[in-house]
Amino acid sequence: MTMTISPIWHSRDEFTLLEIAYIACQLEPQDYFVARPPIVSRTYKDLWNCNGVDASIYDRTILVYNEHDSNGPGRYYTKTQAINFIDQLKLPNFFTMPSANDQIAKPEPSILGLHDPSHHGYSKELDIAIKAWLEVVGNRSEKPTGKSYKKLINEWLQKNHPNLKNEALKRISTLVNPQKTGGAPPSTKR
Repeated sequence: MTMTISPIWHSRDEFTLLEIAYIACQLEPQDYFVARPPIVSRTYKDLWNCNGVDASIYDRTILVYNEHDSNGPGRYYTKTQAINFIDQLKLPNFFTMPSANDQIAKPEPSILGLHDPSHHGYSKELDIAIKAWLEVVGNRSEKPTGKSYKKLINEWLQKNHPNLKNEALKRISTLVNPQKTGGAPPSTKR
């Protein structure tokens, strides 16, 4: 079942029992005086029972008691209480389900350790290659003029990682170089 509840309810800190009943039914909470679906009334009664109140005495007057409980009129519940009440009813819980806002772009788990030498899958050469690509190739809006990518990559590697062995330099520059055919790009003619 798709939730039809506005995300604004995630930011609320307090809820009436009637609001919790609507949310437990996966419906947008309505005003106190709006006629409610029977499922909401039933859920509301169930919530009263979960909260230790005998709802049967309110069956004929449920509209009157929509914001009352054993602690008196106008009772509000915290979000934690609302979550617990809905969980007690074993219903899908709007508050604990991922929302659209939770879908913020996060790095793929496979690249989390990419630049972390303490990660079990860390590769120094891969780390350097990605940094070289970002600096030499990725940050350019156009192809270089006058120097080849290979030369620019090698210059960057020697400047930023002067202790790399020749084999590592060759592997990284080959990997990072987008010009696999070789040769310097044509210089601009005037």
